[in-house]
Amino acid sequence: MRFTLLLSVLLLFVTGCQQSLDLGTNPEPVDITGSVKKGDTPLTGMRLNLQPLDAGLPAAIDIKEGKISAKVTPGNYTWYISGDEKELASKGIPESFHAGSMERTVEIKGGETLDFKVD
Repeated sequence: MRFTLLLSVLLLFVTGCQQSLDLGTNPEPVDITGSVKKGDTPLTGMRLNLQPLDAGLPAAIDIKEGKISAKVTPGNYTWYISGDEKELASKGIPESFHAGSMERTVEIKGGETLDFKVD
C-alpha cells in the first residue's frame, strides 16, 4: 500500500514536471543597414555590438567606411563600439561607448536603416 501511494505521488510529480517551461524561440533574423559616425566622420575598422535587453541575440557587426549591414534578431538592444584599443583611442571614441548603456538603445524590427552616432 505504501509503495503504491509513493508510486502514485511520484507519477503525479513527474507528470506535472513534464509541462515544461516554454522557453520559446527567437524570431528569424532580419536585415538591417545603417551608418556609424563620430560627429560627421564615418567610422571604419571597428565593430558595432548589439546586446539584447529582452528578446534577441547578441550581434557584432563590422563597420566598413561608416556603413553596417547584417542580419539581426528583432528586439531591443543597447549598443557599443569595439575594436583595437589604440584605434578606439586614436578615433576619439569615448570610454562610455566601449560598453552598452541604457542611455543608448535601439529597437530592431527589420528593414530599417539605422544611424548610430558616437558623440
